[in-house]
Amino acid sequence: GGSYYYIDDVSVTVATASAENFSNINLKLYPNPTTDIINIEGDSTSEIKKISLISLEGKLIKSYNASDVISLHDVAIGTYFLQLTLNDGSVYSEKIIKK
Repeated sequence: GGSYYYIDDVSVTVATASAENFSNINLKLYPNPTTDIINIEGDSTSEIKKISLISLEGKLIKSYNASDVISLHDVAIGTYFLQLTLNDGSVYSEKIIKK
């Protein structure tokens, strides 16, 4: 899994599309692809501080409060990164497809 660097006016985020660098993070996002709901499951869900939906261009589309279910019903069809920031500052990012 290579790293992707997104740069905008506010911040620089390093996101990775796989969990191979985060052996301590146990999270599963499903269903993927989805038409609306993404479930977040795993031992690390209690550690989630914030959830961000990011476009492939690196723009923040939507922010969510920590939750184990998020809705994409008001998001355009396409491919995104779902980025989960944990309490210890580590970041888990996974590519998701909205159908």
